[in-house]
Amino acid sequence: MKIVVLDSGALDYDGISWDALGTLGEMTKYKRTPEELVIERIGDAQAVYVNGTTLSGRAIEAAPNLEWVGVTSTGYNLVDVAAATRRRIPVCNSPTYAANSVAELAFSLLLELVRGVGDISRTVLNGGWKKGVDFYAGRIGLQELYGKTVGIVGYGAIGRTSARIAQGFGMNVIVNDDYIDQSAYADVKFVPLDYLIESADVIMLHCPLTQTNEHMINAKTIEKMKDGVVIINAARGGLIDEAALRDALNSSKVGGAACDSVSVEPIEADNPLMCAKNIIITPHIGWASRESRQRLMDVVVENLRSHLNGKTINAVNMPFAKDGQ
Repeated sequence: MKIVVLDSGALDYDGISWDALGTLGEMTKYKRTPEELVIERIGDAQAVYVNGTTLSGRAIEAAPNLEWVGVTSTGYNLVDVAAATRRRIPVCNSPTYAANSVAELAFSLLLELVRGVGDISRTVLNGGWKKGVDFYAGRIGLQELYGKTVGIVGYGAIGRTSARIAQGFGMNVIVNDDYIDQSAYADVKFVPLDYLIESADVIMLHCPLTQTNEHMINAKTIEKMKDGVVIINAARGGLIDEAALRDALNSSKVGGAACDSVSVEPIEADNPLMCAKNIIITPHIGWASRESRQRLMDVVVENLRSHLNGKTINAVNMPFAKDGQ
């Protein structure tokens, strides 16, 4: 089997080895692939892996021998899943590997927003600890998490891990997820999205980006939120109307926000969030701990190995996700 890795960069750190994948076939690995070279590099390969590279319907249709697509991340919005499904090509993502890492980052961002430890420390180290100096001017203010309500959108592995952390802080947890079997979580308070948006002191986004929830955080939904709400996006940038969030931050309707993902990555200079106050932006690093990377590689290899052994796992498209073929 010919295997092509179109962008290995996400896993080329910390000594993570691709050797196990190489045992499954003839592997060609590229650190990154520009859009104009995708079709050429796939060539006659049977299996292709992508991470941040767009795998368009045109590229899928142009690959004569393609029979399997692997995504070296949980999100798969850069793959034209409909085009793959038309050819009965399973698209297999890498779920759960980063649950601890992403949830920990989400709370790191939240704590920095509400307590400002890093920002205040930098002020002190720059000579700013002086009598009469207000460390808090322009910040959202120091707040406890205890007793606050966190609304978690998306109750997959990351959402569930974040809920456990929130409970450890003594927060009240409400959840919106209309796509899981809610009966399996009898102790969880599931609520409609509108209720969550109106009730939460902190809103955490841990859901995939789909055609139906793009810009779920927008001017209208922000208007319904509590004044001073804090928004944490550890999912996908497209969930947020960034211009609307900028305006809400600058008016203080939203007290603070942190985004580990933006609509176009790397972030562009004219992204509206670049001129927002009380914003933290990190470069999509939630998944990127050493432990998480190794788990990702383990899933990446097992996905293809299992497929070659006759059982497709972690397929996100139909009919494969349904019938296990």
